[in-house]
Amino acid sequence: MGQTKVTATGLPDPKRIFARLQTRAGAAMQRRGDQLVSDARARWPKRGKVYKYTRPHSRDLFRIVFREDGTTLTLTVYNDAEDGPTGEGGTNYIFFIKSWKNGLGGKNVWQTLIRKPAKTISKAFARDVTEAAREAFGG
Repeated sequence: MGQTKVTATGLPDPKRIFARLQTRAGAAMQRRGDQLVSDARARWPKRGKVYKYTRPHSRDLFRIVFREDGTTLTLTVYNDAEDGPTGEGGTNYIFFIKSWKNGLGGKNVWQTLIRKPAKTISKAFARDVTEAAREAFGG
């Protein structure tokens, strides 16, 4: 009986490679989320001084939540702006803010500065993950 055997030793541990990839992908996703909110804040319309509101400004109420669940990474951007002069009206009004300032053309600021750019960022994130995979696999 003839037999041929090939043995390879010293191969990279797949679990370590995946852990390294997930760490790099998570960091890239968080960077992209931070950039999204930073860019949105820079163009977010400012309320005029004529309003006597004491509530916090909506551009200061962003929250970014990052979750890692097994092989799933999730980044969610929230804005906790509520209606009423003190911000305790109970209704999130972020979807109703429109502006002609900062090149927004009277459009909804959430759609223009968060949702649409998030689609672009998701494509850039895919490129980030590809690059992270190359690094994780040593290529």
